[in-house]
Amino acid sequence: MAVHDGEVLRIHRHGTPESRENFLTLLPADYRIESEADARRMIAAVLTLHSEFSEPEVPLSEMRVEARKGEYLFVDGERFGKATGYRIAYDEQQRPTGFKYSWELEAEPLEDAD
Repeated sequence: MAVHDGEVLRIHRHGTPESRENFLTLLPADYRIESEADARRMIAAVLTLHSEFSEPEVPLSEMRVEARKGEYLFVDGERFGKATGYRIAYDEQQRPTGFKYSWELEAEPLEDAD
């Protein structure tokens, strides 16, 4: 949970992936995603906000990042053969427009380190 202008925002509901659009309202209006480092800062902020409720499958430093036109995918694991992780969408001006965690991310799952 977080508070913004007196409004309580739910960032993460334990055990269920959900859209975290409200997280975007916490960012400064001039925030831009101009690099992978900017996208990583967003993920790090969310992990800090909801770390008391759950941990990612792997640390942020071990997530595979896929940069695509208008989005970054952070793959943290797999569930039933599907990639899991975070998706950050941004517009032509690099403003973040979407942020969610998905159990069916459109990417290849992480390889097992075993």
